[in-house]
Amino acid sequence: MSKGVLDIQISRFTLAEANKLPIPEMLLFIKNLEHSMNPHEFEIAGPIIRELELILLYLNKIGLRMLPLMASQGALPAIFLESPGIGQIPVEASYPM
Repeated sequence: MSKGVLDIQISRFTLAEANKLPIPEMLLFIKNLEHSMNPHEFEIAGPIIRELELILLYLNKIGLRMLPLMASQGALPAIFLESPGIGQIPVEASYPM
């Protein structure tokens, strides 16, 4: 994403700040977006918000805690799964760039 796009403010976060949220916090942010939009805005964004919420619910359920959303900057953050009794497990993956 370009620098200008990352500076767009949605509710209380810029896109750059929202990208850095842990999945559980991002899920709460997404769930509360409807309350910060007028009916016309939510009519447009609602389907995207609902789809994103479903994806985040699934990722949270399987234990993924962070998203690798900064790939456009040339660096990918580590991805970890949380496992009760074991702790964080690094996930190896290849990303098309």
